[in-house]
Amino acid sequence: MGTWSTTPTGRPSRPPGPAAPRPSTRSAGSPHRDSESVQRCHGAGLDSRPVDNLTLDDVTDATFAELVLGAPVPVVVGYWATWCSPCRQLQPILEELASRYRGRVRFLCLDTDANTVTPEAEGVRGVPTIQIFVDGLEVRRFQGAKTKLELQEAVEAVLV
Repeated sequence: MGTWSTTPTGRPSRPPGPAAPRPSTRSAGSPHRDSESVQRCHGAGLDSRPVDNLTLDDVTDATFAELVLGAPVPVVVGYWATWCSPCRQLQPILEELASRYRGRVRFLCLDTDANTVTPEAEGVRGVPTIQIFVDGLEVRRFQGAKTKLELQEAVEAVLV
Protein backbone atom coordinates (compact mmCIF):
# COMPACT_ATOMS: atom_id res chain seq x y z
CA MET A 1 0.00 0.00 0.00
CA GLY A 2 1.30 3.47 -0.85
CA THR A 3 1.68 6.46 1.39
CA TRP A 4 -1.18 8.70 2.39
CA SER A 5 -1.31 12.27 1.25
CA THR A 6 -3.14 15.31 2.50
CA THR A 7 -5.98 16.94 0.56
CA PRO A 8 -6.43 20.72 0.32
CA THR A 9 -8.89 20.44 3.21
CA GLY A 10 -6.22 18.90 5.41
CA ARG A 11 -7.81 15.46 5.53
CA PRO A 12 -5.74 12.42 4.66
CA SER A 13 -6.59 10.53 1.47
CA ARG A 14 -5.45 7.21 0.15
CA PRO A 15 -3.24 7.11 -2.89
CA PRO A 16 -5.02 6.26 -6.09
CA GLY A 17 -5.44 2.56 -6.66
CA PRO A 18 -5.63 0.71 -9.94
CA ALA A 19 -8.20 2.13 -12.34
CA ALA A 20 -11.58 0.46 -12.22
CA PRO A 21 -12.57 -1.33 -15.41
CA ARG A 22 -14.75 0.81 -17.63
CA PRO A 23 -18.31 -0.44 -18.05
CA SER A 24 -19.19 -1.77 -21.45
CA THR A 25 -21.51 0.40 -23.52
CA ARG A 26 -22.78 -2.68 -25.31
CA SER A 27 -25.84 -4.15 -23.64
CA ALA A 28 -26.69 -7.83 -23.59
CA GLY A 29 -29.27 -7.24 -26.31
CA SER A 30 -26.99 -5.30 -28.64
CA PRO A 31 -27.23 -6.34 -32.26
CA HIS A 32 -24.55 -8.45 -33.85
CA ARG A 33 -23.40 -7.56 -37.33
CA ASP A 34 -23.77 -10.99 -38.88
CA SER A 35 -26.38 -12.44 -41.20
CA GLU A 36 -28.24 -14.04 -38.29
CA SER A 37 -29.13 -10.62 -36.87
CA VAL A 38 -31.01 -9.55 -39.99
CA GLN A 39 -34.36 -11.07 -39.07
CA ARG A 40 -38.00 -10.13 -39.26
CA CYS A 41 -38.70 -7.27 -36.90
CA HIS A 42 -40.38 -9.57 -34.42
CA GLY A 43 -37.95 -12.44 -34.78
CA ALA A 44 -35.16 -10.30 -33.33
CA GLY A 45 -36.35 -10.44 -29.76
CA LEU A 46 -39.34 -8.15 -30.13
CA ASP A 47 -41.84 -10.97 -30.23
CA SER A 48 -41.67 -14.69 -29.64
CA ARG A 49 -44.72 -15.72 -31.68
CA PRO A 50 -44.29 -17.53 -34.98
CA VAL A 51 -43.82 -15.32 -38.04
CA ASP A 52 -47.05 -16.65 -39.60
CA ASN A 53 -49.14 -14.93 -36.90
CA LEU A 54 -47.61 -11.48 -37.35
CA THR A 55 -49.66 -8.52 -38.46
CA LEU A 56 -46.62 -6.29 -39.00
CA ASP A 57 -44.50 -6.67 -42.10
CA ASP A 58 -40.89 -5.70 -42.70
CA VAL A 59 -39.85 -2.85 -44.93
CA THR A 60 -36.23 -2.33 -46.00
CA ASP A 61 -34.22 0.34 -47.76
CA ALA A 62 -34.86 -1.54 -51.00
CA THR A 63 -38.65 -1.86 -50.53
CA PHE A 64 -39.49 1.45 -48.82
CA ALA A 65 -40.49 3.34 -51.97
CA GLU A 66 -42.76 0.55 -53.17
CA LEU A 67 -44.36 -0.46 -49.86
CA VAL A 68 -44.65 2.97 -48.25
CA LEU A 69 -44.53 5.76 -50.80
CA GLY A 70 -46.51 3.83 -53.41
CA ALA A 71 -49.08 2.29 -51.08
CA PRO A 72 -52.79 2.65 -51.94
CA VAL A 73 -53.71 2.85 -48.22
CA PRO A 74 -52.25 4.83 -45.30
CA VAL A 75 -49.03 3.31 -43.96
CA VAL A 76 -47.63 3.33 -40.42
CA VAL A 77 -43.86 2.72 -40.31
CA GLY A 78 -42.21 1.82 -37.03
CA TYR A 79 -38.44 2.33 -36.89
CA TRP A 80 -36.86 0.02 -34.32
CA ALA A 81 -33.66 -1.71 -33.22
CA THR A 82 -33.08 -5.00 -31.41
CA TRP A 83 -31.36 -3.30 -28.47
CA CYS A 84 -34.19 -0.76 -27.97
CA SER A 85 -36.30 -1.43 -24.87
CA PRO A 86 -39.02 1.15 -25.72
CA CYS A 87 -39.31 -0.53 -29.14
CA ARG A 88 -40.16 -3.81 -27.42
CA GLN A 89 -42.79 -2.00 -25.33
CA LEU A 90 -44.35 -0.40 -28.41
CA GLN A 91 -44.44 -3.57 -30.50
CA PRO A 92 -47.58 -5.17 -28.97
CA ILE A 93 -49.45 -1.89 -29.41
CA LEU A 94 -48.52 -1.74 -33.08
CA GLU A 95 -49.50 -5.39 -33.51
CA GLU A 96 -52.92 -4.77 -31.96
CA LEU A 97 -53.53 -1.70 -34.09
CA ALA A 98 -52.36 -3.52 -37.21
CA SER A 99 -54.86 -6.28 -36.49
CA ARG A 100 -57.65 -3.77 -35.80
CA TYR A 101 -57.06 -1.74 -38.99
CA ARG A 102 -56.13 -4.65 -41.28
CA GLY A 103 -57.04 -3.84 -44.88
CA ARG A 104 -57.51 -0.11 -44.17
CA VAL A 105 -54.01 0.80 -42.91
CA ARG A 106 -50.75 -1.04 -43.51
CA PHE A 107 -48.32 -1.38 -40.60
CA LEU A 108 -44.63 -1.92 -41.39
CA CYS A 109 -41.45 -2.02 -39.34
CA LEU A 110 -37.93 -1.08 -40.35
CA ASP A 111 -34.82 -2.34 -38.55
CA THR A 112 -32.57 0.73 -38.34
CA ASP A 113 -29.44 -1.34 -37.73
CA ALA A 114 -29.89 -3.37 -40.92
CA ASN A 115 -31.31 -0.49 -43.00
CA THR A 116 -29.49 2.80 -42.55
CA VAL A 117 -30.34 4.67 -45.77
CA THR A 118 -34.07 5.16 -45.19
CA PRO A 119 -33.87 6.42 -41.60
CA GLU A 120 -31.25 8.96 -42.65
CA ALA A 121 -33.28 10.07 -45.67
CA GLU A 122 -36.42 10.35 -43.54
CA GLY A 123 -34.65 12.29 -40.78
CA VAL A 124 -35.11 9.60 -38.15
CA ARG A 125 -32.70 10.41 -35.32
CA GLY A 126 -33.77 7.91 -32.67
CA VAL A 127 -35.83 4.81 -32.03
CA PRO A 128 -38.60 4.12 -31.69
CA THR A 129 -39.93 6.53 -34.30
CA ILE A 130 -43.34 6.12 -35.91
CA GLN A 131 -44.22 7.78 -39.20
CA ILE A 132 -47.66 7.81 -40.79
CA PHE A 133 -47.84 8.23 -44.57
CA VAL A 134 -50.88 9.01 -46.73
CA ASP A 135 -50.51 9.04 -50.53
CA GLY A 136 -46.73 8.79 -50.13
CA LEU A 137 -46.46 11.86 -47.90
CA GLU A 138 -45.64 11.90 -44.21
CA VAL A 139 -48.59 13.31 -42.28
CA ARG A 140 -47.58 12.49 -38.70
CA ARG A 141 -44.47 11.53 -36.73
CA PHE A 142 -43.93 10.29 -33.19
CA GLN A 143 -40.60 9.77 -31.48
CA GLY A 144 -40.29 7.65 -28.37
CA ALA A 145 -42.74 5.18 -26.91
CA LYS A 146 -46.36 6.32 -27.19
CA THR A 147 -49.60 5.08 -25.74
CA LYS A 148 -52.06 3.00 -27.69
CA LEU A 149 -54.58 5.84 -27.47
CA GLU A 150 -52.16 8.38 -29.00
CA LEU A 151 -51.36 6.08 -31.91
CA GLN A 152 -54.98 5.00 -32.39
CA GLU A 153 -56.15 8.64 -32.55
CA ALA A 154 -53.46 9.41 -35.15
CA VAL A 155 -54.53 6.44 -37.28
CA GLU A 156 -58.21 7.37 -36.96
CA ALA A 157 -57.38 10.92 -38.06
CA VAL A 158 -55.91 9.72 -41.37
CA LEU A 159 -58.91 7.50 -42.05
CA VAL A 160 -61.41 10.38 -41.90
